[in-house]
Amino acid sequence: MRRYIESLDGIRGFGIFFVLCYHYLRLNDFNWTIIGFSWIWIQMFFVQSGFLITEILLASKHKPFGTYAGQFYWRRALRIFPVYFAYVLAFALIYIVVHKPDDFGERAPYLFTFTYNYTRLIPELDFNSVWFIHFWSLAVEEQFYLVWPVIVYFLDERKLRFLIVAVIIAIPVFRFWFTDYILANGFSAEMAGEITYGFTLSQFDAFMIGAAIPLFKLRQNIANPGKWVLIALAVVLAAGFLNYFILSSDGMDISWTSLGISVAMIENYQHVWSYSLINILFALVILYLIRESYTGIFNNRVLVSIGKIVYGMYIFHFALLFGFSRISAKIVGMLGIPASLQGVVITVMFVIAFVMTYGLAYVSYNYFEKRFLALKDYWPKQK
Repeated sequence: MRRYIESLDGIRGFGIFFVLCYHYLRLNDFNWTIIGFSWIWIQMFFVQSGFLITEILLASKHKPFGTYAGQFYWRRALRIFPVYFAYVLAFALIYIVVHKPDDFGERAPYLFTFTYNYTRLIPELDFNSVWFIHFWSLAVEEQFYLVWPVIVYFLDERKLRFLIVAVIIAIPVFRFWFTDYILANGFSAEMAGEITYGFTLSQFDAFMIGAAIPLFKLRQNIANPGKWVLIALAVVLAAGFLNYFILSSDGMDISWTSLGISVAMIENYQHVWSYSLINILFALVILYLIRESYTGIFNNRVLVSIGKIVYGMYIFHFALLFGFSRISAKIVGMLGIPASLQGVVITVMFVIAFVMTYGLAYVSYNYFEKRFLALKDYWPKQK
């Protein structure tokens, strides 16, 4: 049985803080560039999923395919579906009663089929809905879960290793070609970057880099992952700041806090190389954290507790952040708070929003989701 690794929950808890902070500042039209690097934690979630899911699949590969696939998809459904569909169905009910959000009917097919990332390809449907915008990444993960278990089962480890290397090399090339194709079809550079970033195949190298950890037995074969983390971090920073200086010299307004790599930008072919570098960095971080001897900040009890319910926090966070951003704006307006102090109000409201998001996810996990998770061994029976 795969051992539980606290630090992997800890880094998830650490990452979700920055994701929420990034989204909250953007909702407030505040200077969100002060944490411009925060988007990279989404890549960590993808890499970690590739690692964990592949380990689970390899450990159960000896079973008959029906049992292997049935158990995997049953347990994934119990983990993913209840709180996700509870959220979506709540909005469906609101739409039926008061016809809000106005465009829920157009969004519903994508929400119910985990294909919301493809709404970026539909100019008439703005994907930036505060209620559902974050579901693009859940769609990417679900589509990965749909195909990867079948591939793992029917290919031996040698062929899987070859496939992983091929995909890691091919996907940056695909991102280059796909972005040019999108641009040629009349989309702006900004939208082309968004479409490429959210396209499922564009993120497959993140999952494959995570999957390389068990398939290449990197835990055993890399003796000093801490050294490689520092090397990878140095490469990311060097590439990022070189990119920053080039873009700045060309007159582009880009914050240095983005580490010189902004999400969904295509200038200097960032969409080709930056995601790959960040994915490799996070794979090495994961290697460092899963050592038997690891003790550090990511074993912190608070971070681990947040990491255990991070899925629910991700589901609920945009709705709660949006509500608190409106409250923040009203407070600033009613009290006439000067611009120099508005950051204080926004910070206080963020702390409250974060705590409430955690509280809602905690209640959801312990009193709703666990009822479904208790059924994980109910079907299909072990063989």
